[in-house]
Amino acid sequence: TLVNKSRICDKDNRAKVNYYKAASEKRGRDSGRGKPYGRGGRKPDEGGASGVKGGVDKNCFKCGLPGH
Repeated sequence: TLVNKSRICDKDNRAKVNYYKAASEKRGRDSGRGKPYGRGGRKPDEGGASGVKGGVDKNCFKCGLPGH
């Protein structure tokens, strides 16, 4: 009985490792898509002084309004 329980535990642990490895690889592939509020490749010294907080002068990708 103890041997069978040990086999089940080992099998479950291998399945868990494989699941999290696959999830990690999937997350790694998706992370290269970029963020909607990225800097767009600008250099830090470009862009001038905008009145928007944090110097971000992008418009919202949902509503189109700047500054949030």
